[in-house]
Amino acid sequence: MELLRNLRSGIVVLVEEDMGSSGERVVAVIMVGGPTKGTRFRPLSLNIPKPLFPLAGQPMVHHPISACKRIPNLAQIYLVGFYEEREFALYVSSISNELKVPVRYLREDKPHGSAGGLYNFRDLIMEDSPVLAFFGDTDGCLFSTPRNACRSTNCRISPTMFAEAHRTYGGMGTILVIKVSAESASQFGELVADPDTNELLHYTEKPETFVSDRINCGVYVFTPEIFTAIQDVSSQRKDRANLRRVSSFEALQSATRYVLTHEHYSITEHAPIFTTTSCPDASSLNRSLPTDFVRLDQDILSPLAGKKQLYTYETMDFWEQIKTPG
Repeated sequence: MELLRNLRSGIVVLVEEDMGSSGERVVAVIMVGGPTKGTRFRPLSLNIPKPLFPLAGQPMVHHPISACKRIPNLAQIYLVGFYEEREFALYVSSISNELKVPVRYLREDKPHGSAGGLYNFRDLIMEDSPVLAFFGDTDGCLFSTPRNACRSTNCRISPTMFAEAHRTYGGMGTILVIKVSAESASQFGELVADPDTNELLHYTEKPETFVSDRINCGVYVFTPEIFTAIQDVSSQRKDRANLRRVSSFEALQSATRYVLTHEHYSITEHAPIFTTTSCPDASSLNRSLPTDFVRLDQDILSPLAGKKQLYTYETMDFWEQIKTPG
Protein backbone atom coordinates (compact mmCIF):
# COMPACT_ATOMS: atom_id res chain seq x y z
CA MET A 1 0.00 0.00 0.00
CA GLU A 2 1.63 3.22 -1.11
CA LEU A 3 0.60 6.73 -0.28
CA LEU A 4 1.19 9.93 -2.19
CA ARG A 5 1.49 12.85 0.17
CA ASN A 6 2.38 16.39 -0.85
CA LEU A 7 5.09 17.85 1.34
CA ARG A 8 5.62 20.68 -1.15
CA SER A 9 9.29 20.17 -1.69
CA GLY A 10 9.71 19.81 -5.38
CA ILE A 11 11.00 16.75 -7.13
CA VAL A 12 12.27 17.14 -10.67
CA VAL A 13 13.18 14.50 -13.14
CA LEU A 14 15.43 15.44 -16.04
CA VAL A 15 14.77 13.09 -18.90
CA GLU A 16 16.30 12.50 -22.29
CA GLU A 17 15.59 9.68 -24.70
CA ASP A 18 16.42 5.99 -24.25
CA MET A 19 15.33 5.85 -20.63
CA GLY A 20 15.47 2.11 -20.74
CA SER A 21 19.18 1.89 -21.54
CA SER A 22 21.25 0.31 -18.81
CA GLY A 23 23.92 3.01 -19.00
CA GLU A 24 21.65 5.95 -18.21
CA ARG A 25 22.00 7.92 -15.00
CA VAL A 26 19.14 9.47 -13.05
CA VAL A 27 19.32 12.12 -10.32
CA ALA A 28 16.71 13.51 -7.95
CA VAL A 29 16.60 17.05 -6.59
CA ILE A 30 14.60 17.84 -3.48
CA MET A 31 14.24 21.45 -2.31
CA VAL A 32 14.27 21.64 1.50
CA GLY A 33 14.01 25.41 2.02
CA GLY A 34 15.65 27.10 4.98
CA PRO A 35 15.14 28.53 8.47
CA THR A 36 13.28 31.58 7.12
CA LYS A 37 10.77 29.25 5.46
CA GLY A 38 8.22 26.93 7.02
CA THR A 39 7.01 29.62 9.40
CA ARG A 40 3.50 28.17 9.34
CA PHE A 41 4.93 24.99 10.80
CA ARG A 42 6.03 26.77 13.96
CA PRO A 43 6.51 26.17 16.87
CA LEU A 44 7.47 22.64 15.80
CA SER A 45 10.14 23.94 13.42
CA LEU A 46 11.81 26.25 15.93
CA ASN A 47 14.19 23.63 17.33
CA ILE A 48 14.50 21.30 14.36
CA PRO A 49 14.53 21.97 10.60
CA LYS A 50 11.09 21.26 9.18
CA PRO A 51 12.40 18.66 6.67
CA LEU A 52 13.83 16.65 9.58
CA PHE A 53 10.68 16.76 11.70
CA PRO A 54 9.38 13.21 12.24
CA LEU A 55 6.39 12.10 10.19
CA ALA A 56 5.13 8.50 10.45
CA GLY A 57 8.28 7.61 12.37
CA GLN A 58 10.75 9.15 9.91
CA PRO A 59 11.97 12.67 9.06
CA MET A 60 9.71 14.36 6.49
CA VAL A 61 12.43 14.41 3.88
CA HIS A 62 12.98 10.68 4.36
CA HIS A 63 9.73 9.87 2.56
CA PRO A 64 10.47 11.58 -0.79
CA ILE A 65 14.05 10.27 -0.58
CA SER A 66 12.77 6.72 -0.09
CA ALA A 67 10.35 7.22 -2.97
CA CYS A 68 13.19 8.32 -5.22
CA LYS A 69 15.00 5.09 -4.40
CA ARG A 70 12.37 3.36 -6.54
CA ILE A 71 13.44 5.31 -9.62
CA PRO A 72 15.31 3.01 -12.03
CA ASN A 73 19.03 3.79 -12.47
CA LEU A 74 19.05 6.37 -9.68
CA ALA A 75 22.61 7.57 -9.23
CA GLN A 76 22.36 10.58 -6.91
CA ILE A 77 19.92 12.48 -4.71
CA TYR A 78 20.53 16.17 -4.04
CA LEU A 79 18.93 18.14 -1.20
CA VAL A 80 19.02 21.86 -1.94
CA GLY A 81 18.38 24.48 0.74
CA PHE A 82 19.91 27.18 2.90
CA TYR A 83 20.03 25.52 6.28
CA GLU A 84 23.50 25.21 7.76
CA GLU A 85 25.27 22.12 6.43
CA ARG A 86 25.87 20.82 9.95
CA GLU A 87 22.11 20.47 10.46
CA PHE A 88 21.89 17.89 7.66
CA ALA A 89 25.32 16.26 7.84
CA LEU A 90 24.40 13.39 10.16
CA TYR A 91 21.13 12.60 8.44
CA VAL A 92 22.62 12.70 4.94
CA SER A 93 25.36 10.29 5.97
CA SER A 94 22.86 7.94 7.63
CA ILE A 95 20.33 7.86 4.76
CA SER A 96 23.08 7.38 2.17
CA ASN A 97 24.28 4.27 3.98
CA GLU A 98 20.74 3.00 4.49
CA LEU A 99 19.59 3.34 0.87
CA LYS A 100 22.96 2.62 -0.73
CA VAL A 101 22.47 5.73 -2.88
CA PRO A 102 24.61 8.87 -2.54
CA VAL A 103 22.63 11.68 -0.93
CA ARG A 104 24.25 15.13 -0.91
CA TYR A 105 23.17 18.38 0.70
CA LEU A 106 23.85 21.54 -1.34
CA ARG A 107 23.63 24.80 0.60
CA GLU A 108 22.53 27.94 -1.23
CA ASP A 109 24.27 31.16 -0.30
CA LYS A 110 20.88 32.87 -0.48
CA PRO A 111 17.36 32.01 -1.70
CA HIS A 112 17.31 31.74 -5.50
CA GLY A 113 13.69 30.65 -5.94
CA SER A 114 12.48 27.14 -6.74
CA ALA A 115 13.87 27.21 -10.29
CA GLY A 116 16.83 29.44 -9.48
CA GLY A 117 17.98 27.03 -6.80
CA LEU A 118 17.98 24.23 -9.35
CA TYR A 119 19.91 26.35 -11.84
CA ASN A 120 22.40 27.51 -9.21
CA PHE A 121 23.72 23.94 -8.93
CA ARG A 122 23.27 22.97 -12.57
CA ASP A 123 26.94 22.06 -13.07
CA LEU A 124 26.89 19.63 -10.15
CA ILE A 125 23.54 18.16 -11.12
CA MET A 126 24.59 17.63 -14.73
CA GLU A 127 28.25 16.76 -14.18
CA ASP A 128 27.71 13.10 -15.08
CA SER A 129 25.18 13.87 -17.83
CA PRO A 130 22.12 12.33 -16.16
CA VAL A 131 19.17 11.66 -18.41
CA LEU A 132 16.59 12.00 -15.66
CA ALA A 133 16.04 14.20 -12.60
CA PHE A 134 13.10 14.34 -10.22
CA PHE A 135 12.44 17.73 -8.66
CA GLY A 136 10.31 18.66 -5.66
CA ASP A 137 10.32 19.95 -2.09
CA THR A 138 9.62 18.49 1.34
CA ASP A 139 6.19 20.10 1.63
CA GLY A 140 4.90 18.71 -1.58
CA CYS A 141 5.67 15.24 -2.66
CA LEU A 142 5.96 11.72 -1.49
CA PHE A 143 5.45 8.66 -3.57
CA SER A 144 5.23 6.39 -0.56
CA THR A 145 4.95 6.27 3.23
CA PRO A 146 4.90 3.39 5.70
CA ARG A 147 2.08 0.89 5.25
CA ASN A 148 0.36 1.77 8.50
CA ALA A 149 0.27 5.50 7.71
CA CYS A 150 -2.99 5.20 5.78
CA ARG A 151 -4.54 1.76 5.96
CA SER A 152 -7.68 2.73 4.06
CA THR A 153 -5.96 4.23 1.03
CA ASN A 154 -4.67 2.10 -1.81
CA CYS A 155 -2.31 4.33 -3.79
CA ARG A 156 0.17 3.18 -6.38
CA ILE A 157 2.17 6.03 -7.91
CA SER A 158 5.02 4.79 -10.06
CA PRO A 159 7.93 7.15 -10.78
CA THR A 160 8.70 4.95 -13.77
CA MET A 161 5.21 5.38 -15.24
CA PHE A 162 5.36 9.11 -14.56
CA ALA A 163 8.64 9.42 -16.43
CA GLU A 164 7.43 7.17 -19.25
CA ALA A 165 4.39 9.42 -19.71
CA HIS A 166 6.73 12.39 -19.95
CA ARG A 167 8.77 10.67 -22.66
CA THR A 168 5.58 9.88 -24.59
CA TYR A 169 4.50 13.53 -24.51
CA GLY A 170 7.84 14.66 -25.94
CA GLY A 171 7.87 18.04 -24.17
CA MET A 172 10.37 19.77 -21.93
CA GLY A 173 8.54 18.99 -18.71
CA THR A 174 5.65 17.12 -17.15
CA ILE A 175 3.76 18.14 -13.99
CA LEU A 176 2.04 15.77 -11.60
CA VAL A 177 -1.50 17.09 -11.05
CA ILE A 178 -4.58 16.10 -9.07
CA LYS A 179 -8.24 17.09 -8.91
CA VAL A 180 -9.36 18.85 -5.71
CA SER A 181 -12.50 20.62 -4.55
CA ALA A 182 -13.26 24.00 -6.11
CA GLU A 183 -13.21 25.53 -2.62
CA SER A 184 -9.62 24.48 -1.90
CA ALA A 185 -8.15 24.90 -5.39
CA SER A 186 -7.22 28.56 -4.88
CA GLN A 187 -4.67 27.55 -2.24
CA PHE A 188 -2.52 25.98 -4.94
CA GLY A 189 -1.34 26.49 -8.49
CA GLU A 190 -4.38 25.92 -10.74
CA LEU A 191 -4.01 24.70 -14.29
CA VAL A 192 -5.91 23.86 -17.46
CA ALA A 193 -4.76 21.03 -19.72
CA ASP A 194 -5.89 19.75 -23.09
CA PRO A 195 -8.16 16.75 -22.35
CA ASP A 196 -6.80 14.82 -25.32
CA THR A 197 -3.08 15.56 -25.36
CA ASN A 198 -2.59 16.57 -21.69
CA GLU A 199 -0.69 19.65 -22.85
CA LEU A 200 -0.57 22.39 -20.22
CA LEU A 201 -2.61 25.26 -21.67
CA HIS A 202 -2.84 27.65 -18.74
CA TYR A 203 -1.21 27.93 -15.32
CA THR A 204 -1.75 30.44 -12.52
CA GLU A 205 -0.42 30.33 -8.98
CA LYS A 206 -3.04 30.75 -6.21
CA PRO A 207 -5.53 32.77 -8.31
CA GLU A 208 -8.03 35.12 -6.69
CA THR A 209 -10.82 33.75 -8.86
CA PHE A 210 -11.53 30.11 -9.69
CA VAL A 211 -9.72 28.78 -12.75
CA SER A 212 -9.69 24.99 -12.44
CA ASP A 213 -10.04 22.15 -9.96
CA ARG A 214 -6.80 20.63 -11.26
CA ILE A 215 -3.78 21.69 -9.23
CA ASN A 216 -0.02 21.31 -9.27
CA CYS A 217 1.24 18.58 -6.90
CA GLY A 218 4.79 19.92 -6.87
CA VAL A 219 6.40 16.94 -8.60
CA TYR A 220 8.00 17.30 -12.02
CA VAL A 221 9.86 15.55 -14.80
CA PHE A 222 12.10 17.73 -16.97
CA THR A 223 14.56 17.35 -19.79
CA PRO A 224 17.86 19.22 -19.40
CA GLU A 225 16.28 22.00 -21.48
CA ILE A 226 14.81 23.28 -18.22
CA PHE A 227 18.18 24.91 -17.49
CA THR A 228 17.99 26.88 -20.73
CA ALA A 229 14.47 28.04 -19.86
CA ILE A 230 15.63 29.23 -16.43
CA GLN A 231 18.63 31.00 -17.93
CA ASP A 232 16.36 32.74 -20.44
CA VAL A 233 14.19 34.13 -17.63
CA SER A 234 17.25 35.41 -15.79
CA SER A 235 18.70 36.98 -18.95
CA GLN A 236 15.42 38.66 -19.90
CA ARG A 237 15.07 40.09 -16.41
CA LYS A 238 18.61 41.41 -16.55
CA ASP A 239 17.98 43.02 -19.95
CA ARG A 240 14.80 44.69 -18.70
CA ALA A 241 16.61 45.99 -15.62
CA ASN A 242 19.38 47.47 -17.77
CA LEU A 243 16.83 49.05 -20.11
CA ARG A 244 15.01 50.63 -17.19
CA ARG A 245 18.25 52.04 -15.81
CA VAL A 246 19.12 53.54 -19.19
CA SER A 247 15.61 54.97 -19.59
CA SER A 248 15.71 56.48 -16.11
CA PHE A 249 19.14 57.99 -16.73
CA GLU A 250 18.07 59.45 -20.07
CA ALA A 251 14.94 60.93 -18.49
CA LEU A 252 17.06 62.57 -15.80
CA GLN A 253 19.50 63.95 -18.37
CA SER A 254 16.64 65.32 -20.47
CA ALA A 255 15.07 66.97 -17.45
CA THR A 256 18.36 68.53 -16.44
CA ARG A 257 18.93 69.94 -19.94
CA TYR A 258 15.42 71.39 -19.90
CA VAL A 259 16.01 73.09 -16.58
CA LEU A 260 19.33 74.55 -17.70
CA THR A 261 17.78 76.12 -20.82
CA HIS A 262 14.89 77.78 -18.96
CA GLU A 263 16.04 80.51 -16.62
CA HIS A 264 12.78 80.65 -14.69
CA TYR A 265 13.30 77.03 -13.52
CA SER A 266 15.46 76.25 -10.51
CA ILE A 267 17.55 73.08 -10.74
CA THR A 268 17.32 72.55 -7.01
CA GLU A 269 13.57 72.90 -6.94
CA HIS A 270 12.65 70.96 -10.04
CA ALA A 271 15.35 68.35 -10.69
CA PRO A 272 14.20 65.98 -7.91
CA ILE A 273 10.94 65.48 -9.81
CA PHE A 274 12.92 63.49 -12.35
CA THR A 275 15.09 61.43 -10.02
CA THR A 276 15.30 57.70 -10.61
CA THR A 277 13.21 56.94 -7.54
CA SER A 278 10.26 58.99 -8.80
CA CYS A 279 10.44 57.80 -12.40
CA PRO A 280 7.72 55.22 -13.16
CA ASP A 281 10.22 52.83 -14.72
CA ALA A 282 12.50 53.08 -11.72
CA SER A 283 9.72 52.27 -9.27
CA SER A 284 9.03 49.09 -11.22
CA LEU A 285 12.72 48.29 -11.13
CA ASN A 286 12.84 48.71 -7.35
CA ARG A 287 10.02 46.19 -7.01
CA SER A 288 11.54 43.66 -9.43
CA LEU A 289 13.14 40.43 -8.29
CA PRO A 290 16.88 39.78 -8.43
CA THR A 291 17.95 38.47 -11.82
CA ASP A 292 19.06 35.15 -10.32
CA PHE A 293 15.80 34.60 -8.41
CA VAL A 294 13.58 32.46 -10.64
CA ARG A 295 10.30 30.87 -9.55
CA LEU A 296 9.28 27.64 -11.21
CA ASP A 297 5.56 28.39 -11.13
CA GLN A 298 5.26 32.08 -12.12
CA ASP A 299 8.42 32.39 -14.21
CA ILE A 300 8.56 29.02 -15.99
CA LEU A 301 5.20 27.22 -15.92
CA SER A 302 2.94 30.20 -16.61
CA PRO A 303 4.89 31.66 -19.58
CA LEU A 304 5.46 28.27 -21.23
CA ALA A 305 1.85 27.09 -20.93
CA GLY A 306 0.21 26.61 -24.33
CA LYS A 307 3.54 26.40 -26.16
CA LYS A 308 3.73 22.60 -26.46
CA GLN A 309 6.54 22.55 -23.93
CA LEU A 310 4.77 21.34 -20.78
CA TYR A 311 2.35 18.48 -20.12
CA THR A 312 0.41 17.06 -17.19
CA TYR A 313 0.16 13.63 -15.60
CA GLU A 314 -2.92 13.29 -13.39
CA THR A 315 -3.02 11.06 -10.34
CA MET A 316 -6.18 9.74 -8.70
CA ASP A 317 -4.41 8.86 -5.47
CA PHE A 318 -4.43 10.48 -2.05
CA TRP A 319 -2.58 13.78 -1.87
CA GLU A 320 -2.14 16.21 0.98
CA GLN A 321 0.02 19.24 1.61
CA ILE A 322 1.77 19.68 4.93
CA LYS A 323 2.10 23.34 5.81
CA THR A 324 0.94 23.63 9.42
CA PRO A 325 1.38 21.42 12.51
CA GLY A 326 -2.40 21.17 12.96
